[in-house]
Amino acid sequence: ALATLQMQAETDGQPLDAALVRRFLANRQSRLRPSLKTIARLSAKYFGLRLADLTSSTRRRAVVQARGVAVYLGRQLTGQSLTQLGAFFGGRDHTTVLHSFRSIESGLRSDPTTRRAVAELQACGRLPAAWDGGWTDAVVAADEDEDLDLFRK
Repeated sequence: ALATLQMQAETDGQPLDAALVRRFLANRQSRLRPSLKTIARLSAKYFGLRLADLTSSTRRRAVVQARGVAVYLGRQLTGQSLTQLGAFFGGRDHTTVLHSFRSIESGLRSDPTTRRAVAELQACGRLPAAWDGGWTDAVVAADEDEDLDLFRK
């Protein structure tokens, strides 16, 4: 990363200073952070659903669980606001998204199925346990992958 930063500074004719390092890191982190769409598609695939199911108005238990896991991971990994998450998941109110997030958070403490779902989605190699800015470009590739054949049963 340092060599890339030095090369960029030389190419642009700029000094290697704190401002350049901050811009470089911000750009790099935003490229590597998973998109909400990637998280939702992985969650839908894991639960045997379509992305359209997660954004629909249905309240079927299986869809609610999958949507909740996607909301939880989306909030943890993208840092998007509850309003932004609600807009993505079918125009839901931020309080509905908050309820979903808290339900999954509670399930992580008490429900082995919820714990397993979140852990398996994180362990599939495309989602980190928490955003630390330091994982691979597999997330970027997942955004472009139309056929996510990760969860064969």
